Amino acid sequence: MAFATFTFNLDSANPSGVGFGIPMLPSPNADAAFLGDRARSYKSASAIAVDFPSKTGPEYLWGAAIFAQDKHPETVIIGRLANKPTMVYEMSALAVTPGATYPIDVDGDGVTSTALAVTLPATNITVSAVTNGDDTFTAVAHGLTTGEGPHRLTNSGGALPTGSAVDTDYWFIAATVDAFKIATSKANALAGTAINITSDGTGVHTVNRTSNDVLMALIKDRGNAVVGKNYTITQVTGAGETDALLWTGTAPGEWFSPAIDPRQLVAAQVYVDPGFTDDLDAIQVASQDWYCVHNVFNSKAIVLAIAAWVEAANGDADNPTPHYYEAETSNTLSATATVGGAGNDIGDSLKALGYTRTHCHYSRRPQRMFAGRTTGRLYGLDPGQDDFVYKQLAGIELDNTLTDTHRVNLDAKRMSYLKREKGLALTAGGKMTSGEWWDVTRNLDALRDQVAVELVKIRANNDVLTMTDGGIASLESGLRTVVVSNTIIPGIRDKAIIADTPAPTYVIPRAADISSGDRTARRAGPLSCQFRLAGSINEVDVIFNVTQ
Repeated sequence: MAFATFTFNLDSANPSGVGFGIPMLPSPNADAAFLGDRARSYKSASAIAVDFPSKTGPEYLWGAAIFAQDKHPETVIIGRLANKPTMVYEMSALAVTPGATYPIDVDGDGVTSTALAVTLPATNITVSAVTNGDDTFTAVAHGLTTGEGPHRLTNSGGALPTGSAVDTDYWFIAATVDAFKIATSKANALAGTAINITSDGTGVHTVNRTSNDVLMALIKDRGNAVVGKNYTITQVTGAGETDALLWTGTAPGEWFSPAIDPRQLVAAQVYVDPGFTDDLDAIQVASQDWYCVHNVFNSKAIVLAIAAWVEAANGDADNPTPHYYEAETSNTLSATATVGGAGNDIGDSLKALGYTRTHCHYSRRPQRMFAGRTTGRLYGLDPGQDDFVYKQLAGIELDNTLTDTHRVNLDAKRMSYLKREKGLALTAGGKMTSGEWWDVTRNLDALRDQVAVELVKIRANNDVLTMTDGGIASLESGLRTVVVSNTIIPGIRDKAIIADTPAPTYVIPRAADISSGDRTARRAGPLSCQFRLAGSINEVDVIFNVTQ
């Protein structure tokens, strides 16, 4: 690994130190509980449940995910969102296969967790005759059951019977084994209430059961029947067989999670940013104790807004605490599309921006709070004692829907995910969207902060720190103290930020070398230290040389 060179100025800020193990989640549900506060801290999932009693809500799920890990942080922070987004998922088919089953795990705040299994019928049904007098369609051994649907009617070489229409959902009444009627809802079908057919139509009529638009209609029907749903699914008509679905929250701040198989469907959160950066500004004023921000409203607009805020605000005069963003996305474009797709692809968009302080995760099921579980696993450890990859997480299953192609795409976009290796479910990826390793960013943040704290202590404990070689030597002592305490000592301290070889080197100015401008400003420096990061082993090559 290359050398890292840092210059520490005397005017470093943040004398109280930073909570490098504290994550923060902005919440849309904190209005009543917080009584005007913008941030509160919690030390357990049960404490979170006092303010956020919904066990299916994002706050409790996030906190429970973090505190379920063995080496979890002692504290988490929840901030109050004043600007609440209205969630919208856009969903379409990647592959339409007659006879295939399309699983969708539906979760949400107040929603009964439901594993939908939407099966597309294997065949269409050709109608041999229509009798408008009794509203029946004839198809020998049609196999339809009463209440089945929604399916649709199509026509070639003529027109559908008067009273029926294309691109319309119908449910079926099995009049006989060879005849059926159609109804405008499942309830009407079960009640035997058929639509009135006033002509037989012309040409060939077909019960369309195997197309994209029928698949969308089936998902809409099943998804809208989920108990406790806080969304409404609508079907968006496209040219030909290109209909898509919109899952829209019933009110601002409602959170829900339809998780799909990326081999079959594509989903993206497509709603606008209502003002997350304003909320982050206010939360930051209320509490500067947190280090990383998480988020459960992962539309591209909101993810990019938070990432830009973190990138711009980091370490400035108003936000001296370093932050970074643990972004998480269920946007399946990130898994299915190659690099360069952009559009609603969050992973591709973040990679193009090359942000140094955003770490992006992919998980098809947001309800599992993948980013929260990785934070819970890692943030309880001090900087220098952990890295991201090859970690087992409590409470999350392996995503068996990811193919080798998906993993290649995620790696290329610098996204983290969960993979199977030799029978274990392990974290993979571990890079910021800039390409730097996650642990390098955290480790260097910790070093900078420790030096800043140490230099402030030295100045605070001296009535005057003179602009002399002796005064500068006091500052050098503080710098060396931090570097030595974070350097590996083989056999004694093997987990640390700084490598022991080659030994760190220092460049310390003499008082006579301080410029007149710096003297006038009473600024000493720069004090410089060059060292090699200890790093970690993520891959290994083994060569067998075999002879007989």
